[in-house]
Amino acid sequence: MNPSRNLRIGIVFTLVIAAVICTGCTSSKIIARPRPELGTAATLSFTRGSQFLYSAQPAIVSVDGIESASVEQDQQFTILLSPGFHDISIRSENSGQSTLSEKVNLGAKESQFFEIYPNPKLLPMSLIPMSHYAIIPFLLKPITEDSFKSQGRSEIKVPYVEK
Repeated sequence: MNPSRNLRIGIVFTLVIAAVICTGCTSSKIIARPRPELGTAATLSFTRGSQFLYSAQPAIVSVDGIESASVEQDQQFTILLSPGFHDISIRSENSGQSTLSEKVNLGAKESQFFEIYPNPKLLPMSLIPMSHYAIIPFLLKPITEDSFKSQGRSEIKVPYVEK
């Protein structure tokens, strides 16, 4: 067989594999948020442990439609917000349109804490091709402030636009 033909076949094969792997990939665009008034600012804090399921996927957390953080395993972050109702959504980079959405109501200087964890339904669904597009990959569980602080995970900085 011709060596140059083998090289072309190898290159085409590599490109096809790369295209298959990247199918459905979306990139997250973390956007700086306006910083709320510090005297009345409320906080939302999120933590993510180290679970095997969906471990390679960052959890993209959006608040009020603004992608605020990309959370890997063993990371946490806190976001300052103005008091009132806020929409939280969480997705993985490869989940297509599967997104968890929650509404929270924060009072002035109030703090709420959440743990991001993989959906336990993912393991059996992972055996079905393309099933990750049909199921929400991450779930949220309210936790206590003590539980949040005791986990000691690395902190992600949330970018703000200074006024």
